[in-house]
Amino acid sequence: QTQENVQDAFQQFLTENFARVLTTLMVFLVSAFIVGSSLMAMKLGAAAAVVQKGSTDLRTLLAARKSTGWIILARFLQFLCYAPSLVIGIIVFVLLYKIHPQVAFFVAISLAIIGFFLTFMALLFVYPFMYLKQLRPLDALRASLSFFQKHKKFTTMVLSTMISVALVFNVAMAILDMITAKKVSFLFSLFSYFVLTVYLPLFTFHVFSAKIKRR
Repeated sequence: QTQENVQDAFQQFLTENFARVLTTLMVFLVSAFIVGSSLMAMKLGAAAAVVQKGSTDLRTLLAARKSTGWIILARFLQFLCYAPSLVIGIIVFVLLYKIHPQVAFFVAISLAIIGFFLTFMALLFVYPFMYLKQLRPLDALRASLSFFQKHKKFTTMVLSTMISVALVFNVAMAILDMITAKKVSFLFSLFSYFVLTVYLPLFTFHVFSAKIKRR
């Protein structure tokens, strides 16, 4: 009875304050997106500085925040590039659903995943083009697509390396979490987070810089 009363009270609260709750949630999501984009701008700015100058500092990090707006625009443009894969998946699912629902779901998901993966590969060097070649987001996106068309093997090798590193660290984290103390597992998780969020972008910038210098 008490649980039902709590659920009723909660539903009543949401009904009476739906607009306020929705507005608060939207403000939170937008704020988190902007903050995340700002941190991303700082991280990418630092990676570019290390590749170009061999080091970075606090001044470089703070200056990189000025490109937050460009990062937001770039992420939005990237989202639009992923949209066709989702639309194709939905269309295929609708067309095949009446014939065989399970097959429709499998085919739609498979096409969407393949589309997402190919799009990710094509957009892999958007940020290196932005920060190392000083291109605006739309121009960087076009340049990354063109680069992928000309260097499919190179792009595949870079992405395979990144995926392999991510898999190794995630498997290692899972194993350590089962066989070691929580403190050791936590420290390794922090190290893994650093590698996956800082070193991998730096790796992408480095191999891209080396590639364009050889062209």
